[in-house]
Amino acid sequence: MRLVTFVLAGAALLLPIKAALACPPPPPGWVPPTHEQFLERSLSGATDIVYGVITKAAAAGEPASFTILHVYRGSRKKGDRIEAPVGWGHPTSVCIGMMGAAPPKPVGAYGVIAFDAHAPLLEFVSANDVQLMIRRGWIKSARRS
Repeated sequence: MRLVTFVLAGAALLLPIKAALACPPPPPGWVPPTHEQFLERSLSGATDIVYGVITKAAAAGEPASFTILHVYRGSRKKGDRIEAPVGWGHPTSVCIGMMGAAPPKPVGAYGVIAFDAHAPLLEFVSANDVQLMIRRGWIKSARRS
């Protein structure tokens, strides 16, 4: 019985911490955007959308290195390297940053990233969202270029 009481008391202490980290409630009448709208809004500020691979994992205080294999949008070129921290990915909830640093990406991780050229952040886009971007005409398929 003491163990159950101890566990329940410990859980009760964590509730205020969880609540403090949660997003505030939306305003009354707010209708959340569809996933497509959220993705479009998330990518609207991206000056560059590229495909590539992590060639150096992030280390303590050091950013990851990403080598570009294909450019969908922006002024970067195939073979360019980006030294930048890894982000949570697109689309990212505003509150996700309250959770701490994004999980690391290992050497060899590949995919499409979208970022602002003035502040690169390796924000990976899911394969399903890349297909959606192609269907909507936001980017052209690399297979057809």
